[in-house]
Amino acid sequence: MQPPCARVAGFPRARLYETGVTIAATQTPPRELPAYAAAIVCYVVGFGIQMVLFPYLIANTLGASPQAVGVAQAAGQLPLLVLLLWGGVAAERAPTRAWLVGLHALAATPALGLAALIAADQLSNAVMLGLGAVMGALTAFLMPARDAALNGVVARDTAAGRSTDLQKSIAAVTAAQLGAQVVGMTLAGFAGAAPVEALLCVQAGAFGLAALFCLRLARREPAKPRSGRNPIAEIREGLSLTLRHDVLLPMV
Repeated sequence: MQPPCARVAGFPRARLYETGVTIAATQTPPRELPAYAAAIVCYVVGFGIQMVLFPYLIANTLGASPQAVGVAQAAGQLPLLVLLLWGGVAAERAPTRAWLVGLHALAATPALGLAALIAADQLSNAVMLGLGAVMGALTAFLMPARDAALNGVVARDTAAGRSTDLQKSIAAVTAAQLGAQVVGMTLAGFAGAAPVEALLCVQAGAFGLAALFCLRLARREPAKPRSGRNPIAEIREGLSLTLRHDVLLPMV
């Protein structure tokens, strides 16, 4: 007769009802860092497309003035500046994988909507201003969530016995982001030759692929607020620290 352990080998967790003993079989989890890096690359490709297409549509398709282009681009930066601290608080509390998957999926929606409006000849300055604001708001929540996830990804890969250095991982991901941004901007450079709607669908597809890669990340329970503090108190503390910091203040 085989021992109980032999009968449950290969299962992540099994209960031996005849003995009342719970045995957790050792399974090596899949490596997360490649999926994490792939998600970032896909997102940055889409972001690179937006960096070129957004001013192109305002200046060339709508025929707006340079001042109008600047106002539209500022509309995308303002929500990022206002909501970034809220994005950091949300990243600490939200389940990492579900939060990243949802945000990347939402990021694909404006690109598809914009493609539909262009196909219907309904593009306007108001639409572009709204698109810039929505993408800025999504970026304010995506950036902290993505950065916060890296520590957990590296820690889990290291705990699984894989040699993963945090600083080297950051350097590799940063290099991948730069290359992906160039790819996205190069693709958007075909706007004069290829239909803009097709490029917007490529952008949405890149964001969708990023969401799929995020599904390969492990689940993580959201962190509990420290000492029962509310988010507003933590945001106030972070803002106060930033305003007093010699390095962070010029960056803001």
